Amino acid sequence: MGDALSMRKQAAGCKSKRSDGSECMATSIMSDGNCWFHSEQFREARLRAAQKGGLRRTVELPAAEALTPEGTRNLLAAVSAAMLEGSLDASTARAVGYLLSVDRQLRETDVLENRLAALEQQSGVAPAAPPASVPSAAIAEHPARRKLRRVHER
Repeated sequence: MGDALSMRKQAAGCKSKRSDGSECMATSIMSDGNCWFHSEQFREARLRAAQKGGLRRTVELPAAEALTPEGTRNLLAAVSAAMLEGSLDASTARAVGYLLSVDRQLRETDVLENRLAALEQQSGVAPAAPPASVPSAAIAEHPARRKLRRVHER
């Protein structure tokens, strides 16, 4: 049975080695005995695909104002329409939906914090400090907050 597997590998497998020196397990599709990843015939196509992938991942974020509730609804309607007509893929629409839900949660938190601060001021109670288990410096320097600051500073 081991001989049958090695014969199949010789007949259908790529003859090239991977960068770590192990055998390439991809199927040979070219007359030179190589797969798409190793064949020189597809070198330009691979480079174009890699460049296209890199360009799609590079996004320059513009400075933006916070969305109003009406702006959020308008954006959600535009994203939904674009996805339904096929000009926006579902995963991008899902990502926008997630970001809009985070925006909603932030707005709700702001409202609650403002209400709490007003109540504390009315009652003369000092503002509550964060729990001792979470140092305020750790909250201020959380990676998500640093990333948001970088985005808003642009």
